Amino acid sequence: MFARHGIRTVINLRGPVRKCRLLALEVHLCAEQGVELIHFGLDSRGVPRPEAVRAAHDLLSAAKGPLLIHCKSGADRAGLMSALVLHWRQGMPLERAARQLRFWPFLHFKLGRTGLIDHYFVQARDYLRAHPEHDLLYWTENVMNRDALEASFSSRVVFDLLVDRLLRRE
Repeated sequence: MFARHGIRTVINLRGPVRKCRLLALEVHLCAEQGVELIHFGLDSRGVPRPEAVRAAHDLLSAAKGPLLIHCKSGADRAGLMSALVLHWRQGMPLERAARQLRFWPFLHFKLGRTGLIDHYFVQARDYLRAHPEHDLLYWTENVMNRDALEASFSSRVVFDLLVDRLLRRE
């Protein structure tokens, strides 16, 4: 499976292995096929923490590609990490890379709390347009006020219920 696509690293965005048969199977398959498996937990209901963005940067700088990145649903955390891959590893402009967070075909809902990820990218984009001498990592670690950013975003209850209860996203 991995060899056909040349996958060398799998990044599980759900975090450390839990008691889950699918994750146990993933551990087994990666070990069997000599693919590095990295458990990297990300939050899908908040502005990314600076230390998580730094850790993602360091991880993506060192990881051997091609990469397979996944979470549970592939919409929010996977969208965030995919945008970071495109921006940092492929040099894609942030605004274009952030298009990984879309309703179609990924079913990412920007009007629920998962939209805090979009809000993060929009605020970063606006700052970086005015300060081209800085980059996303600089803005995240030195300029961004995570609490103020979260406070400036309001989700819609119906979308929170849809994402959390109906779709049962993590």
